[in-house]
Amino acid sequence: MMRLSAEDFTRDPHAVKYGDQLQEHRSAFERLFLLLNDPANEQRLIDAESFDKPALAGVVRFIEADPKIASAVESNRFRQTVGVAVKLKKEKLGWEKTGKKGTVTGARHFVSAERYTKRPATESAYATAALNALKAVSQIGDDREREETGRYLMEALATTRRESGRVFCDDPISDGDLGGDGFSGAWSVTEYVHDPDGTYRGTVAQRRRVEQVGEARLRVTQQCEPSAALDGHAMAAFAGEWVFDLEVAGSQRRYLGPDVVGSATQWQPGAMTGAGLWPRFGYEFESYSVLVAPDRQLTGGFFSLAGRSVADIVGVAVPEAAGVEPRLDLSAPPPEAGDEWQLHRAVGPLLVATGWPAPAQRRRLWAMNDPLGATGAALTETVTNDTRSVAVTIG
Repeated sequence: MMRLSAEDFTRDPHAVKYGDQLQEHRSAFERLFLLLNDPANEQRLIDAESFDKPALAGVVRFIEADPKIASAVESNRFRQTVGVAVKLKKEKLGWEKTGKKGTVTGARHFVSAERYTKRPATESAYATAALNALKAVSQIGDDREREETGRYLMEALATTRRESGRVFCDDPISDGDLGGDGFSGAWSVTEYVHDPDGTYRGTVAQRRRVEQVGEARLRVTQQCEPSAALDGHAMAAFAGEWVFDLEVAGSQRRYLGPDVVGSATQWQPGAMTGAGLWPRFGYEFESYSVLVAPDRQLTGGFFSLAGRSVADIVGVAVPEAAGVEPRLDLSAPPPEAGDEWQLHRAVGPLLVATGWPAPAQRRRLWAMNDPLGATGAALTETVTNDTRSVAVTIG
């Protein structure tokens, strides 16, 4: 973890100008550094930008509520120094200033704060090395060796992310039987592609077949056809055939490649979330799928590269045998967010929200209205330092 300290102020030519504040409010800044270095708050600084808010908005309520900071925050120069501290921390996390300001909603003392963007992926040695390593794995040895190597890599990645407070996948799966989950068979899918700011860009038509190929093992084959409206967009490359195997053990799924590596959890029959990487496509993903009826799935997810959002997807799937085009009503209003969700945004009929009931607890919500299917779905994820759970509501 890249920790922020008073020494960082002495090394930065701009931050050093605020050294008097560190001396005058020493105990307040000691507490501020602890807050900004907390792994959960590091994630909140990142989450805020993904919800089109300044990074400070993700942690401001903890700063203003801290008794050791409360008296100092009345000072305008102290508040400016807090902004400098957030800048230094965001730089350590791989982000840079945009030169634009955003409103800090829900704050008592802060009005606006700097907006940040992830440093370009082309400058990230880590991202390049990770993608090259995954490409190399897909070419070494036989099928069994590639499968074992991929599993070890995913378990190692899961461990390092848990240690830094970033949930990636659950603990290694245990042995279990296959068991049906309602997602098998042949499905027609329409994915509606949006930019991270919610702008609709086009569709990807997909034929997806899920079939059993061995004991506790499934194979997923996807035939994808992006619409002409996506020409020039990252999702235009999501074309043609994509194939990957997955291993099933109870509620756990392990994506074994070659086109998808990662893991998923079935939280209840017909409701699943997953995360991982499409090595050939070149993007990380988070996904969700809810069977709201035997003949209708609400699906979607988020593609990103080195933490920078690329595309938000909302989708719907129907059995291929139905012979109809799956459709969503993009004009349908998304569900409303309650006061417990500090950050929220809409992606067509989907509501995406984040809240922090406690400093060590993070909650996320995906909720979609589906008037064409006369239904809807909501997944509420709760993450602490030690646990992760998802509650599912259909209807």
